Amino acid sequence: MREGFARALVPYYPVAGRVAPSGLAVDCTGEGIWFVEAAASCALADVDGLDCCPLPIPQKLLLPRPPPGEKLDGLIFMVQATRFTCGGFAVGIIFRHAVFDGQGAAQFLTAAGELARGLKAPSVAPVWDRDAIPDPPGPLPGQVTEFRLVTQVADISAESIARVKDEFKQASAASAGEVDYGFGAPGYVSPLNDHDNFIVQLHYVRPPAPRRGGVRVVLRCVEEPHAAALAVELAKFA
Repeated sequence: MREGFARALVPYYPVAGRVAPSGLAVDCTGEGIWFVEAAASCALADVDGLDCCPLPIPQKLLLPRPPPGEKLDGLIFMVQATRFTCGGFAVGIIFRHAVFDGQGAAQFLTAAGELARGLKAPSVAPVWDRDAIPDPPGPLPGQVTEFRLVTQVADISAESIARVKDEFKQASAASAGEVDYGFGAPGYVSPLNDHDNFIVQLHYVRPPAPRRGGVRVVLRCVEEPHAAALAVELAKFA
């Protein structure tokens, strides 16, 4: 994994830089990303394979912390690989959303996985089209409204997916859920962002075994008074 990420930083060289103090640019300093190796004193089975919400252990234990003496807001990408006593791994990542969107982060992770498995080059090369950035930039948005969003999880069967648009199928596959660093695709992928309450979120991820054939939807779309009603509607797709 370490070698895969190191090689991926060659075509994705801005990721190895730092966000400028203004927050509006990236200094391509080549300082690299932060890669953490950790060890847990339990097996994945002891924490239900991390397939529950909320998690049975503090999520901060699965996520990388910034290196000593460096501020979190300057780093663009951090990854932590936690080995459990059963031999399984949990890979936690933190990335700067001002640099990556979800699809961009998935593309970078896929490239790192491909290079970790020995490919000579990633199957998808990054495109640095700076002409697409307006100059001067447009005005910044006003103050955002914070909501008390709640996290919900629903498993959607393959039969239900067949009843909806083709775009839904494509979106369900376009995720980091199939990234393989050399020891197989992950058993489960889930966002750990329960602290974000200012934007609606909807993630399509691979459901944990043995529930295969569909997708898992992890969403933060409604506040607590509406959560039960949404859960009833989501259950119709199971």
